[in-house]
Amino acid sequence: YLSVTMPYSRKDVLERLKKFSVTSSTLYSLLNTCFADWMINPVPVITGEELLQVCLECYGKRAYNPFMESLISRMTEGGEYTNYDKFFELLENHAEESWAFFAVAKVGYSLHKANIPFQDQLRWRSIFYKGAIPSDKQYDAEERCRDYLARNLSMHPERSEKLNKYLEKLGVG
Repeated sequence: YLSVTMPYSRKDVLERLKKFSVTSSTLYSLLNTCFADWMINPVPVITGEELLQVCLECYGKRAYNPFMESLISRMTEGGEYTNYDKFFELLENHAEESWAFFAVAKVGYSLHKANIPFQDQLRWRSIFYKGAIPSDKQYDAEERCRDYLARNLSMHPERSEKLNKYLEKLGVG
């Protein structure tokens, strides 16, 4: 199975988060490393939820942009170093917040754009993981994104227009 070597202790992460500007590329890099550790390691240095809370304490609402962009980057560029179960668990805990909704929209769009049939993904993963495919990789992530968005839109129909504009901006519309 995969593992990530986290170069920082919990204390280091907490101290470093407080040092950076909210627009710093170093902050984005640290968040991405923390997301990789949280998604892959059974006992992460810091969980996704804790990371969000610390970011909010340090940066207030401005924390959502680096947090969301780093999470999206991890999910769209991390390949097998992702965990969709943890991703959706974190977002379900924040389903009322629009950042979670748009994070799923962007990840779903990226998966759709990659256009890799799920059966091909499963075949590759079966070889990669020697037949023991992790539970979060046994389901079609693009479909999970669509289901999440549909559920969220049924509870928040007012987000429909914003979603359409967002998808247009991404090049879907």
